[in-house]
Parts: sequence; C-alpha cells; structure tokens
Amino acid sequence: MKDPGTTKGYGPEPAPLPCGTAFGHGGGPGFLVVAFDSADGSRQVTLSITPFSRDHHQAAMTLLTSAVCP
Repeated sequence: MKDPGTTKGYGPEPAPLPCGTAFGHGGGPGFLVVAFDSADGSRQVTLSITPFSRDHHQAAMTLLTSAVCP
C-alpha cells in the first residue's frame, strides 16, 4: 500500500505482505480508506482512517497483514 497522495489514479495498488501480495486501493487526500483483497480472493478487509498523525501508515499495514494473511 502506498502512502495516500503519492500516487494518482483509480486502479488497484499492490500491497506486498508476508503471505503474498494483496490488491486494493489506499484512499485519497485527507483520508485513508484501505480496501484490500488477498490474491486468491478468500480474505478482504476495509479500513477508514482520518490520519491526524503520521503513525497511521504502520497501523494500517499491521491491520491489513493481520486480516489478509492466514
């Protein structure tokens, strides 16, 4: 997952995880909506964050890994 604001477009973004690559989208300016699926489609996660601090990226990646990786 790339940090919001670093890419433009609406296509799926790859998120490399310990269990493989998940695909989804990381949100837009001023907010973070992470919606990712495992590569085989068996697990999904959606998270919405209003990032008031710079700590949100690591927290989102930790949750994404816990939810998508078996």
